[in-house]
Amino acid sequence: MTLLALGWILLNLPVFHSGGSAVIDHLFTATSALTTTGLTTINVADSYSFAGEIVILLLLQIGGIGYMSLAGWLLLESHYGLKSREDEEKEEMVESDYTVPRGSDHRSFLIKLLGFTLACEAIGAVILSVAFSAHGEELPVWKGIFIAVSAFCTAGLHLFDSSLHGFTDNVSVNLTVSALSLAGSFGFLFFVDVYDRLLGHTKRLGVSTRAIFLVMAVSLVGVTATLMFYDPYFNTGGEVDLGLMAGAFQAISTVSTTGFSTVPIDRLSMASTFLLTIFMFIGASPSGTGGGIKNTTAATAFAYLVAVVRRKKDIVLLGARLSQKRVHLAMALLVVNLILVLVAGFALLVGTPDATFAPIFEVVSALGTVGLSLGATGEVDAGGKVLLIALMILGRLGTLSVIMAVLGHSPNSAEHADSGDGDDGDIAIEG
Repeated sequence: MTLLALGWILLNLPVFHSGGSAVIDHLFTATSALTTTGLTTINVADSYSFAGEIVILLLLQIGGIGYMSLAGWLLLESHYGLKSREDEEKEEMVESDYTVPRGSDHRSFLIKLLGFTLACEAIGAVILSVAFSAHGEELPVWKGIFIAVSAFCTAGLHLFDSSLHGFTDNVSVNLTVSALSLAGSFGFLFFVDVYDRLLGHTKRLGVSTRAIFLVMAVSLVGVTATLMFYDPYFNTGGEVDLGLMAGAFQAISTVSTTGFSTVPIDRLSMASTFLLTIFMFIGASPSGTGGGIKNTTAATAFAYLVAVVRRKKDIVLLGARLSQKRVHLAMALLVVNLILVLVAGFALLVGTPDATFAPIFEVVSALGTVGLSLGATGEVDAGGKVLLIALMILGRLGTLSVIMAVLGHSPNSAEHADSGDGDDGDIAIEG
């Protein structure tokens, strides 16, 4: 919250903005950047100076890797002081909260994570700078850096008039932004697990990695196919030929909760919009930079449903028996977020009585820290903006974690433990 307050104060200073924007709009922008959401009530490029854009870039960079690295580093060093591996109980809690592999060197892990992040962003920035220069954009290098960081942090903030609509058929921009979005949303641990398996260091991929891959694959194929073969806007072609690349880009942007778009979202059919809403709610993977309830939560809930229907005591996912603690966390997270969507959606609909589905879409986008919009965000009143700000913060911190912290509990505290650990290691549930 200190970083949010600092960013808000800076964006309110005349040197950082172009004037004409309300105080609440600067708070909204700062929150959207720090929570890596991407929703905005004002145009970033038109409303902020170059110095203001730097502040926004720093906020989204800190927000994107902060939970995984910077906050984790501070926790390990200052709060727990893990200089050795003597305190097993505290280490297990850290490993559970941050989904760090058991027995790992936490400091080395965090340094590698930062290196992975900066390397991805640097490569993406170079490619995008060249692409923007070839496209005739002003300040192509700065825009390349900004979009690369925004894409990897799954923030979706941009320096154009309408997201990436001007690059619908640009192969370099589409592929680079998509790759960065997937890299950030999968998370460093996903690639570590895959790398270790390829080198033979492990016998099989962890259940979290397998669940992440399966849910992401099904989601991407489903959204892409729906847009390409069903949506009328894609079928009529829009302004350019909307084929596989446009459909896949929008699917990746939605499932990874990045929030960029190369087509106007408000031109899509209601069915397509509803489908995007579902996958925005599910979100990306734990330990990545994306939001939502996480695809591992969705996979766990599905495994629980299958067990109930088949009247089985054990909840099994991809061959791994899940602990009751993790299943309870997943179901609680699912229910809490559904309740928040219903309550917040109703509140926003009350404030915009002439609206259709747009307020619900914006609520899910804010809570899932996605950033896709049907255009309603800029039209809500001050109360609606405050509501969306609160949802973005809750979505980034974790709704269940916030509630349990207020009640004085931890999702991974000892009183919730049981002996029903999974056979293949517990699945990662990020509340």
